[in-house]
Amino acid sequence: MHQKKTIMVVDDMSQIRNILRFNLDKEGYKVILANSGKKALEYALRRNPPDLIILDIMMPKMDGYEVIRKLRESDVTKDVPVIFLSAKAQKKDVVKGLGEGADDYIVKPFKFADLHRKIEGLLGMHSEHLRAETVNQQYPKKVKPWVSGKRARLPAEHTQETISHRKRSTPDRALAAIMMTDIVGFSKEMEANEEHTYSKLMTHNEIIRKNISKNKGKEIKTIGDAFLVRFKSAADAVKASMDIQKEFSEYNKDKKKVDQILVRIGIHIGDILTIDDDVFGNEVNIASRIQALADPGGVCISADVHNFVKKSINIKVLSMGKKELKNIKISPEVLKILVESGI
Repeated sequence: MHQKKTIMVVDDMSQIRNILRFNLDKEGYKVILANSGKKALEYALRRNPPDLIILDIMMPKMDGYEVIRKLRESDVTKDVPVIFLSAKAQKKDVVKGLGEGADDYIVKPFKFADLHRKIEGLLGMHSEHLRAETVNQQYPKKVKPWVSGKRARLPAEHTQETISHRKRSTPDRALAAIMMTDIVGFSKEMEANEEHTYSKLMTHNEIIRKNISKNKGKEIKTIGDAFLVRFKSAADAVKASMDIQKEFSEYNKDKKKVDQILVRIGIHIGDILTIDDDVFGNEVNIASRIQALADPGGVCISADVHNFVKKSINIKVLSMGKKELKNIKISPEVLKILVESGI
C-alpha cells in the first residue's frame, strides 16, 4: 500500500483551509494546516517536509512571496512543489508568482477539480524527478544524468494563466449581471462539524444550482460555499435570488437552528471581462462586496440593477445609501430587497 502524500495548506482564511482539508482528505492525502507564513515555515523546514504546499500570497506579517523565498533557500524544501492559490488574478501576478519559485498558480475563486489535477500532476512529476536523481547518484559514470539540479517544475506553458492566455490574446467585454452567494457562518460550522456541514453544503448546492438553471444563469465557479454566477439579464438574476431565498426559507421552517441554511446574495450589473468560461473586472468585485452587506437570508443589489428591473419586477427595496466598498473607488448605492415582498 502506498504511503499517503502529505499536503500543507497555508492560508489565513479558515474557510479556505477547512474546505481544502475536507476535499484533500477525501482524495486520500494527509493534510497539514497553517494559518500564517511563520507557522508554515516552522513545519516545512523540519527534516520531513510535506510532499506539496498550497500557499496563499496575501497574508499578514509574512506574505507568500517571503515564505517561498525561504523555502527555496533551504536544502530541506528547495525541491518541494508549491502551488500559489491567490485572489491576485492579473497576468503580472502570475508571472511574479512563478518567478518567485512557485510550480503553478491558481486564482481564487477556483474549482477543486482543477486544483486536484494540478496537485496530481506536480506530485507525479516530483516523484519522477526524485527517482531520476536516485539513479543518477547510484550510477554517475554509467548513466548520463537526464535531470538537472533544479526541482521538477510544471512548464510555464501549462499553468492556468498561460493556458488561457494562449487561447486568445484579447478578452471579450460584455454587459452582464453578476450574482454572488455565500453561506452565513460556514467557516465556523466546518470547524465544529465537518461531516454535518458538508452534508448541508450538498443540499445548498443543489438548491442554488436548480434555481440558477431555472432562471437562465450560468455558474462560473465556486469556492467552498460561495457561488459566482453570470446572467444576461438583471431581471433573471433578481428572480433567481428571490427563488433561492424563498426555497431556503421553506427548507428552514421545520429545521433546528443547527440544520438551517442561511445565505447572503449580492447582485450587480456592468461591463465585465470574459475570458473563456471565466469573468473578471471591477463589476465582479462590486457584486462580491455587495453580497457581504446582505442580511442572512437576504438579497442586496446595486442601484444599477434596480434601474434595470424596477419596471418589470414587482419588488420592494430599501436604500442603504452609498456604501464604501473595499478596493472600490466609486461608492455605489446599495439597496436591500425586502424578500417577503415577492415578485
